[in-house]
Amino acid sequence: MSPAEPPGHHDAPLVFHRMDRPDDGIPPPPPGLMERDGATKTSLLTVLLVVVPLTVGAATVMVRTFNNLLF
Repeated sequence: MSPAEPPGHHDAPLVFHRMDRPDDGIPPPPPGLMERDGATKTSLLTVLLVVVPLTVGAATVMVRTFNNLLF
């Protein structure tokens, strides 16, 4: 860029452009669709942080017990 060009001017081609323009033909989502209530967030977090590890741990104990009985 030469000193005579204004800041921000460049000759590089446009690679990225915004996809959320109002004229792109995709209607906006209904209000409230992207928002979850607190109970749903909490229950999903409970499943991920409590139920899944307990299930994996229980399955591990069962497999090890079964293998110890056979061998």
